[in-house]
Amino acid sequence: MSPPSHDRSGPSVVAVLAALLATHLAGMGAFLAVPVLAPLIGASTGLPPSLAGLHTSLVYAGTLASAPLTGALIARYGAVRLLQMCLAVIAAGLALATLGPIWALALSALVCGVGHGPLTPSGSQVLHARAPARRRSLVFSIKQTGVPAGAALIGAAAPVLAVAFGWRGAVFAVAAFGLAVAFGLAP
Repeated sequence: MSPPSHDRSGPSVVAVLAALLATHLAGMGAFLAVPVLAPLIGASTGLPPSLAGLHTSLVYAGTLASAPLTGALIARYGAVRLLQMCLAVIAAGLALATLGPIWALALSALVCGVGHGPLTPSGSQVLHARAPARRRSLVFSIKQTGVPAGAALIGAAAPVLAVAFGWRGAVFAVAAFGLAVAFGLAP
């Protein structure tokens, strides 16, 4: 098997890396926006904040459903387009959560998980085509820092946004950030 050819006419590895870091930052909203705001959501809806763990489980269930489809989806739509679709699905899932009842929060978690499942493998597909072989481990490691950085960003920003705009406004802001990143991937 021959090594993949690297087309140097497209964006630089740094540009791709920055875009994928932003994608991971935005993607963490699927996992953390609702659980971080669980006390406020519970106060508003009457649901116990302890259901935040169930939310995380449902997100992972959605991820488990969609991740195995990633290869076929990349072949059909391309990795960048799939990243954009995933972020849009996550944003739609987050928007569902703002309805408030338990069924909406549960469906939101599943939808967010379905959107999140293909993010890492799609990003890896894009990055593999751009990263030089001798630096690939470093480049991929940097890309994955978007996950804990996204967790830190959501964990810090969501409560601040909730104070300013209410929990629904905070969730919508996280969804809007994901859509902005999706549109930013177009170039």
